[in-house]
Parts: sequence; structure tokens; C-alpha cells
Amino acid sequence: MKARDKIVLLLLCLHCLTLHAEADDELPGAGQTAPVESIAVAEGFHIELLRSAHKGEGSWISVTFDDHGRLILGRDKRGIVRLTLNERHDSVDRFEVLEDTLKHCRGVLYAHESLYVCATDSRGFYRLRDLDGDDHFEEVTLQFRGHCYSNQYE
Repeated sequence: MKARDKIVLLLLCLHCLTLHAEADDELPGAGQTAPVESIAVAEGFHIELLRSAHKGEGSWISVTFDDHGRLILGRDKRGIVRLTLNERHDSVDRFEVLEDTLKHCRGVLYAHESLYVCATDSRGFYRLRDLDGDDHFEEVTLQFRGHCYSNQYE
């Protein structure tokens, strides 16, 4: 299986319905991911589950890739995490929390050495930057306040 196909699988799994159990820190995770067999796949693609959220890791609702090919995931309740895949891209070597205060990170985009986040329950669009090259975001700047997502039920 090619690395691209595995990454497509992970992206698809992020969008699947997940039933969650509450963790001690009030972040969901360790739920039941939709079975791979239940996902419709375009011809030429293969799906394989690489990893689901573990207890306390949250519900993953948005995804982007950084310049090193690592996955950056926005979490539903709060925060942003990063997954580093192994060299074969068939398992996750490292899970790390990058930010843990922005709420409902519905959209994430890594571009121009910055991470942009639409955090709907924090009511804003944010830019995160690594100022000292240590691979962590020291600066979180509100770009504009307001809704960056409109929900018909609000």
C-alpha cells in the first residue's frame, strides 16, 4: 500500500462517525470508529485504519499537513494535536498536543510557516507561529473576531 493511500484513509477516518467515552480530562476519545468496510471508496484507492483517537485525545474534526508531512488535527472540544507517522507511513510514532485552549477547531491550515485555525467556540480566526524554531507554536494571534462558521442550529 502506498503512503498516499494510507494518508487518504486516515483523512477519511477523521470524517467518520465516532462514538466517544469521556476521559478524565473531559476530552473524548477511545470510541468506536466506523468500520473500514462501511466506507465507500473510489476505484483505485484502498482504506486501512492507521489509528483512532485514544482516551483523552479528543474528537478529531479537521486536518492539515505541515511542511514535514506530519498531520495536524483540530479537536472538537479544544486544542490542536500533531501526529507523526513512521518512515513507512503505516503507523503513528508520536502524538503531541500543540495547543490546548482554542475551542472547537473546525478548520486548520498550515501555510507560509504558520498554522491558521478557525476556532468557532473561541469566536475567531487565529494564526499560530513558531518564533524560535523549536517546533512548537509560541505565538497565538487573533486575526479577526467573529464567526468563521455559520451553523443553522445556533
